[in-house]
Amino acid sequence: MASAAGVRLISHEVLISTNTEALALARAGERGPLWITAGRQSAGRGRRGRTWTSAAGNLFASLLLTDPAPPEHWPELAFVAALAIHDAVAEVAPDVKPQLAIKWPNDLLLKGKKFAGILIEGEGTEAGSVAVGIGVKCTSHPADTDYPATDLAAAGADVAAAALFGVLSVKMLGRIAQWNSGEHFATIRTDWLSRAAGVGARVRVRLPEDQRMAYALADETEKYRVAAVNPAKLAVLERLVAEHADDQVLIIGQYLDQLHRVAERFGAPLLTGKTPTREREQRYAAFRRSEVRLLVVSKVANFSIDLPDASVAIQISGTFGSRQEEAQRLGRILRPKHAGVLAHFYSLVTRETRDQEFAANRQMFLTEQGYRYEIVYAEELGGRGQQTAIRAQPLAQGSG
Repeated sequence: MASAAGVRLISHEVLISTNTEALALARAGERGPLWITAGRQSAGRGRRGRTWTSAAGNLFASLLLTDPAPPEHWPELAFVAALAIHDAVAEVAPDVKPQLAIKWPNDLLLKGKKFAGILIEGEGTEAGSVAVGIGVKCTSHPADTDYPATDLAAAGADVAAAALFGVLSVKMLGRIAQWNSGEHFATIRTDWLSRAAGVGARVRVRLPEDQRMAYALADETEKYRVAAVNPAKLAVLERLVAEHADDQVLIIGQYLDQLHRVAERFGAPLLTGKTPTREREQRYAAFRRSEVRLLVVSKVANFSIDLPDASVAIQISGTFGSRQEEAQRLGRILRPKHAGVLAHFYSLVTRETRDQEFAANRQMFLTEQGYRYEIVYAEELGGRGQQTAIRAQPLAQGSG
């Protein structure tokens, strides 16, 4: 039998999917580690049963593992695999390394566009089997996808799938050894965070032409409100909510008229200081059970609220330059989550206005508290218009 980095390898020209084949072999008594590869998949899939376009020339592989760790640690293999893919691509195509990033929960990005994905599937057989499915777009990618896509060739990296797999098989073993059945996941998470596409972002949005005169004529207090409720933020907000379609999302704001418009746009519950306590608790309970995916909340989000399963917060307006307020929100949303889930925080800010000035003050304060900011551009978010994002992540969690 062939091997890859000392691990047995079974190669096929065509499979339904490499994960399907790996788990079928496990049910038949096969034990890992074992690599399954295919030149093409006839029914490749991603998370939640989504179709994974599987044209020839791209990389399709699954690593079957037997009893790799207690079942509660199996989801961590998505972090392990993401690092291995990042390592491998950086080695075979060093010119694109600066454009590589990992996107929660299971994707890799190149110049802000998706080019690789991971699917972890396990079955509770007597031995306990896990298939780590990996797909990398080497030579082609689908058009008109929900999230912008690309491939290595399109980015100028001429890398054959077989060559990439040879390096990937070595890197995967190294990262699995580092993980050590979950005992050293903290080191994996540290490395993952340092390559992540950003825990959050401060998105700067231009004020529409028809709003600029109103802003110019307003007094200083009203200037902030005009900028904070900028209607152009809604387009960016829609993009961010779509990007986090699988996450629990909080949208937080200061101005009730703005929040009412957002709640109506998304058909989401709105919680304010006037919401009865019983109704508020019921909404939070539904949110924790993932029965409600999106909540729109006013300043009540700053006070004694525990939303343990909220993995994304989007701040659309705040209280002027309140540094403490944003620190509270960042602290809440960036605290460690279950199974290593990474949280995101976004703050939408209108460019060249008092909104941006106050945001700069908050940013300076948060940098002093240990948060790193990285400037990127709107195209990487797939947004519209001219916006800029400043991504933040806590240095204490290992970002370099």
